Amino acid sequence: TNRLHGETSFYDRNAAWGAANAFTTLTERNAQGEYVNMPYKPADVRRQWGASAGGPIRQNKLFWFFAYDQHQRDFPGVARANQPEAFFAAPSAQTIQTLAARIGKTPAEALVSWNTTLTELNGLLGDVPRSARQLILFPKLNWRPNNRNQLVLQYNFMRRTGLNSVATQTSDTYGIGSFGTSHSSSDAAIAGWEYFYTPNLLNNARYQYSRTLISQLASTM
Repeated sequence: TNRLHGETSFYDRNAAWGAANAFTTLTERNAQGEYVNMPYKPADVRRQWGASAGGPIRQNKLFWFFAYDQHQRDFPGVARANQPEAFFAAPSAQTIQTLAARIGKTPAEALVSWNTTLTELNGLLGDVPRSARQLILFPKLNWRPNNRNQLVLQYNFMRRTGLNSVATQTSDTYGIGSFGTSHSSSDAAIAGWEYFYTPNLLNNARYQYSRTLISQLASTM
């Protein structure tokens, strides 16, 4: 329009203000030395803010518009065992005997190796730093040289990076190095021309170039 208009927005969501999810658990060792899944409430902070504005560059002829939006989320993941009571259960004598024969050690040495491996596996459980960042930009120009013609140019830009955020559940049966990192990018440019033959008859020509790239990579942990 021929007047400047704009708006801003802010969105804030925090798990600290909400109830705990009974299905979110963390594998821990209790006082009896047993591994069990305990209820756990991880942090989850989401913030999104943006602004948009538009107005005339030249009255009745040339107009501009621009929108900006940014999103940030920090929500640590939780790696847990599916059935810790079975996964970390003490081995039977027969199991130790079989292991000792396979690795060529005494039963006592085989038991030490068993416990060492379980300790290492337990080190793959717990909190996983996880975050998501997104940026969107949208500029637009509208030119009306006369009452019959209108030219529109616009461009949409989006970038998103998710650290360890391929898996988005609050807790999952993956190791801390298996959540995966994602990257997304999108670019779309549009040029359009409209010609009004009559008030009820319109010719529209449009050209668009767009590109979207999505990738998922192994975590660096």
